[in-house]
Amino acid sequence: MRKTISIIALMLIVLITFSCKKEGDKMIVNGTETFKSEELFSNRDKETTTNLIYKNKSIIIEDNSKRAIYQSKAIEMERFSELVLSYNVEDLEDGSLAFLVAVGDGTNFGDFYTMAIAMTDNNRSSSTNGDDYGKVSIDTLINKDINNNYIILRAVFNPGKNIKLKNITITSVRENSSLSFDESKLINKTLAVTPISQLDIPNIGNIICSPTSVTMVLDYYGYQFSPEDVAKKVKDVSANIYGNWTFNASYPGSFSDLISYVEYIDNFDKVVDYIKNDIPVIFSIKTTAITDLTGAIMSYPSGHLVVLIGFEKIDGSWYGIFNDPAEYSADKVLRKYSLEQVLTAWRQYTYIIIKK
Repeated sequence: MRKTISIIALMLIVLITFSCKKEGDKMIVNGTETFKSEELFSNRDKETTTNLIYKNKSIIIEDNSKRAIYQSKAIEMERFSELVLSYNVEDLEDGSLAFLVAVGDGTNFGDFYTMAIAMTDNNRSSSTNGDDYGKVSIDTLINKDINNNYIILRAVFNPGKNIKLKNITITSVRENSSLSFDESKLINKTLAVTPISQLDIPNIGNIICSPTSVTMVLDYYGYQFSPEDVAKKVKDVSANIYGNWTFNASYPGSFSDLISYVEYIDNFDKVVDYIKNDIPVIFSIKTTAITDLTGAIMSYPSGHLVVLIGFEKIDGSWYGIFNDPAEYSADKVLRKYSLEQVLTAWRQYTYIIIKK
């Protein structure tokens, strides 16, 4: 069933997603920031940016017969150890869009690392040993020296009919980051997210927890797809995986009424606020033994994605209510996991999908 987001939820989008600070012409990233197309374009390096214009709240190619390049000015970050990029692009069609990031100290920068190459049904990532500044492992840029707290964004548009870049989100693990958790903020609430199982799907069922989780949240907002449909859209062809965080979290933003991104969360109040405002949260978790998460049917040493849909206090203890796709039938997907265990298993990376 399609959900209509409240005015409070819209305010949450503004406060959490579009909160980048400006000091003159300088953009600053504090944890997670979404740069809308207007901000990106006004913060462009005019000498490097070519064949692009800002129109109708998007960055688009001016001459579709030629390649186009966007490059930002240097963007200041809080000191960080790693970052993940996500993006919202409409009408990719037969074109492609490569996203790159360079890391430096504000004056000197390393090479541009390819973070993602977005192509319809042919997404590609890049892993590299990098240079003295950093390296990339599939969807994550590792900063080799946290004193290098500036980045430059680059996007390379290969001609497509109507590619529209709506935004780019950067989420980072900040220096000395630790999880803040206040149990008093929790509420008893469950969102009506339809459960969908993954393990009954032939051939790829055991490796599509991420696209199955995305499928459930898309269904919540009124978009009916099968997990196989979504898996095809988010597959990382280079790594031959379906769990690339960038591609999974970015895909819902290709729809005009949705905003989506990866967010690393170090204050659990944000998670509670999302649930309060009827926004499901896709969690990345990791366990080494089945006992790490009581009620799970297996351990997840390589990682797993589940959908948080609420909280419930049972016999004095708080539980997270999840749609866990690791099942053979939809009627077994709904789970109540001890929140204490969840906080240990949670990698603090999430996919956030919001209806405008």
